[in-house]
Amino acid sequence: MDKTFRFYCCWMYPEFFASNWSWIKEPLTQISENGIENLLLGFPQQSGKSFLITLLQAYYTSLFHILKKDITIMRLCNTDDNVTKFSQDVRNIISSPKNSAFFKSNFKFEVNNNDKFKLVGSEFFNGYFYSVKSAIQSKGADILIIDDPYRDFYEGLTGKIDSYLHNEFFGVWLGRLNQSKFKKIWFCGTRASKVDFFDFIVTY
Repeated sequence: MDKTFRFYCCWMYPEFFASNWSWIKEPLTQISENGIENLLLGFPQQSGKSFLITLLQAYYTSLFHILKKDITIMRLCNTDDNVTKFSQDVRNIISSPKNSAFFKSNFKFEVNNNDKFKLVGSEFFNGYFYSVKSAIQSKGADILIIDDPYRDFYEGLTGKIDSYLHNEFFGVWLGRLNQSKFKKIWFCGTRASKVDFFDFIVTY
């Protein structure tokens, strides 16, 4: 069986990817064929970018776990509600029969909470979830996901929290990345202006 991320998406949710193939084919192909260093996804609102990131998080968590090279992924979201939603979505995918069939392995949780989870057999937590306004404390991660830091388009357009985001990015978030070969940042969201946090990440 093809084990690329592109095939994984079509395996897990064939109807969604069949109906959205025209716009999603290129990023899926790039991810599958070239791997991921740092990833920046910028799609319109409600187009499925967080869903794609959720699949990517479940895929990489599962893949590295069966390879016995567990990684930790920290995901920052714009609201506490999305922290809960995305955490539940990732854990539901990992524990699903289709995910087990794809990787030919059963995944069970030793810790199964909304803010963090740990798979049985892992030496450390596989996933952390926070809102961008949360205190992260002394948690480390191999991959940092910033899943749209703005609550809505207006917040992004006005730039009223950009100074806070800049300070958190340099003062806290970058410092949480483990010094490993898996060190990566994945960012997704909707552009609000030409000088928003998206622009800051790209120029950084």
